[in-house]
Amino acid sequence: MFKIFKRFYGFIWKHKWWFILAQLATTIAIVLELITPYFFKLFVETLQRNDLDHLYTLILVFIGVLFGNLVFDNLKFFLGDIVSVDTAIDIRTTIFKYVQELDFSFHAGKSTGALISAFKRGDNAFWEL
Repeated sequence: MFKIFKRFYGFIWKHKWWFILAQLATTIAIVLELITPYFFKLFVETLQRNDLDHLYTLILVFIGVLFGNLVFDNLKFFLGDIVSVDTAIDIRTTIFKYVQELDFSFHAGKSTGALISAFKRGDNAFWEL
């Protein structure tokens, strides 16, 4: 199992800065999403104290947190797509290069459909992982 992850992350780390930015955006998006229920507690406590000035400030901060969550949520998908598409291209190029370098006896014993099926299984496994 570790051999598969080592091979997988070998391709991912070719684009390490995009990957790190995607993971950072994901972490920030999750933290901002997990903060939002805390605001409802603060809203209730502020309403019980009848402190409307503080409530308006809380509402503005809550809107800012929701907007930040939206921005980082979209950013994580954008950066994740950059990493995954570039990595998928690298993986496919490496696989096709390897298959083309195999000897004639390998290609004579395999049907084209079996090779295409194996490529598709590997491609689907990458997108699932």
